[in-house]
Amino acid sequence: MLSNTIKRSVYIILMIIFGLGIIRYQIQLLSYLEWEDEVTHIVTSKLIYSGKTLYSEIHELHGPLTFLSGLLVESLGNFGVRAHRIPIAILQWFAWIAIYFSPLLKNQSHLVRFTYILVCATISLIYFPDIFGHTYLFQVIAGLFLVIILSQYTFPRVINTNQSRSKVILGNALIGCLPFLAFTYIPIASALFLAGLTRHNLRVSIYTVVIAVTLNLLFLGSIGSIAGYLAMHYWINLTVSRQFIEGEALGLIYLMKSALNSITVDLSRLGIFLLICTSLAQLSKFENKFPWRVILIGLGIASLLTRSQGFQGLTLLYLSLSLPLILLYEAKLKEGDLLQKDLFLAPILIVCFIKILLLSPANISDRQIRSSSLFSELVNKITDKNDRIIAWPFQNYEYLLSDRLPASGNFFYLPWQPAYYANPKFDIVIDSCLDIETEKPKIMLISEYDFNGVKWSDYQPTCLNDILKTQYHRIPNSSYYIRNDLIRLLK
Repeated sequence: MLSNTIKRSVYIILMIIFGLGIIRYQIQLLSYLEWEDEVTHIVTSKLIYSGKTLYSEIHELHGPLTFLSGLLVESLGNFGVRAHRIPIAILQWFAWIAIYFSPLLKNQSHLVRFTYILVCATISLIYFPDIFGHTYLFQVIAGLFLVIILSQYTFPRVINTNQSRSKVILGNALIGCLPFLAFTYIPIASALFLAGLTRHNLRVSIYTVVIAVTLNLLFLGSIGSIAGYLAMHYWINLTVSRQFIEGEALGLIYLMKSALNSITVDLSRLGIFLLICTSLAQLSKFENKFPWRVILIGLGIASLLTRSQGFQGLTLLYLSLSLPLILLYEAKLKEGDLLQKDLFLAPILIVCFIKILLLSPANISDRQIRSSSLFSELVNKITDKNDRIIAWPFQNYEYLLSDRLPASGNFFYLPWQPAYYANPKFDIVIDSCLDIETEKPKIMLISEYDFNGVKWSDYQPTCLNDILKTQYHRIPNSSYYIRNDLIRLLK
């Protein structure tokens, strides 16, 4: 039998080795893969920090809380993709720590807890990045929030474990924040709020959610327009943009078809669906009467199935990391000899060791984010630091590579924008023609890109052709347009 001192020493050494390996891997992922949706968050954060008003002067469809970390990063300096991914890496650690200290694992040995979060970290770092699970996306933030909520608050509440007031406050605070990442999280936020209510925590839960919502509204009011928030985040997402992206009206049939397709699209999604069903079935036995709390949780999770393919499914994928907690709760594996009672954990530790510490991250060296482009080199040649540029219709990375802000609040331009501006809500309009005439950008990148079958000529701003013909010179064999008075700089 190994002494407790030896076991404790081995355990601490393993924690240090794997902890450093995980951090090493996270650092390498900071420069892995470009994703334009992530870049929109970064560019929007930069515009807000420069003084522009979100939703009234910046065309943005995502929730305001998405940009909190971006603003915090920009307050420390003018940074690119790598720095904006650091808060995501930190939030991943908070989620893993929340799992480790979950009340549902209180009967498990430290080695079992450590193995569990090590598996979670391995999945998060090895498999999720290929669908941008390491990037600055609201789907990632929401998924990590849900891991913390479920492991620390909701699941323990259903099982009736003792909960401190601090965990009730933490769970409900994050629940109150979810809808401000995206309105699509309103169903699961509502379900988790109701599922966690008891006579003892009713007042604290309500007060916490009210305070969380109020703080988010104050944050929105400080950086953006509430009317614009309703117009862009709700109206455009619910009605206008759908005809160009999903191509189908929002309704019960669409939701059911989308959810069913997401379940059956591949074996991994089917496996996650089975894990959800098995875990919730296990959870339901802890309710003495009708399992209404579990039904609410199940309906909330089901609401995530409607958009769970590709990177849109990252919220569900991260959430699924917390589900085995339910299955482990009654296993009650106790502290024992490492070589006897916990021997079955050795293969898991070995696999994680190989994946995280020995193997170089697959394809990371071959799929690094760019540091420059032909356009950015030209921008830096003919513009000054404070000059603004245009990169349309959806080449937002050029703003970061050029280290220049957009000349218009419509820093990208896609078919739903002219469709919305033709019939705006609450008089929220961002006039690209006025922006361009005012800023007179020295250089613009205009790619004639057809979006989902809609030709560029059918959705570009009406003024653009006249401006380009009269005020700009097109560099041959390119999509670069330079203001006429600056042609001499190319010689």
